[in-house]
Amino acid sequence: MELINNTQSNILENLGRFKFLTTSQIQRLCGKSIGYIREQLSSLQQRKYIASYNLEKAGRAEYIYYLVEKGKNILLENNKVFDQDIKIPVGVPLVVRDYNHRKNFVDLQIALYQYFSENEIEIEIFNAYYDKTGNNRTDSNLQSKTRLDLGNNNFFMPDGICITDHSGSKEIYLLEMYNGKDTLRTISQIAKHSKAIATGAAGKKYNIQKNPLVICAFEFESAKQAVMKRLEQNERFKPVSEFFYFGTLHELQKDFKNSFENLKKEKLKIT
Repeated sequence: MELINNTQSNILENLGRFKFLTTSQIQRLCGKSIGYIREQLSSLQQRKYIASYNLEKAGRAEYIYYLVEKGKNILLENNKVFDQDIKIPVGVPLVVRDYNHRKNFVDLQIALYQYFSENEIEIEIFNAYYDKTGNNRTDSNLQSKTRLDLGNNNFFMPDGICITDHSGSKEIYLLEMYNGKDTLRTISQIAKHSKAIATGAAGKKYNIQKNPLVICAFEFESAKQAVMKRLEQNERFKPVSEFFYFGTLHELQKDFKNSFENLKKEKLKIT
């Protein structure tokens, strides 16, 4: 019988929860030294509980780790998580151009998860844009779990959708991680969120009679400021502006609670 120590168990659980994690993200979640984490990752990989890959073309990219079937079975045998909660990638897990965006999005997800856990708020559903449903091989219906239908065959896919339950009160959070400084592209994506709010797309999908809160995280402070300035000048955005909150990756990693604000400079209130 093979023994799994507490740190190795935590690594498996976190990979089952977040799907893809770099070494530094695992170190942050487990709270151990980076050298010790590397030893535990090596042990788990040798026993084929996890796998990894490295994107040399992405520059000085960290190795990315993910759970495989044998690791999933260990979690199930020890009642660590429910079967439907365990995330295992299928097929080729990542393309080079998506590396930085996905890494930053997972940083946003980790910060959100830690804040909810500390405040005893249950995450009922968390889907990322790379989580899929359907099957292209047999049914040709593969699509992202974050897809929101806007009517007239129009749709869009937020980076993440999070449904929480706190003492019986459910909330919908739509998440976006904006890398780079393409202001026009960001404004275009926010316009799709505005339409989704106007049509009630997220509430209809999850049968929750509430408007979602849209959490927009930016890689660069300058990009955040540029987008907020444009939105302040947009009369069509004003009716839905109260549902949008803006922050940076740097801020949310330091203090998630106070890192997001709307155009009125009101802080994001998570209850």
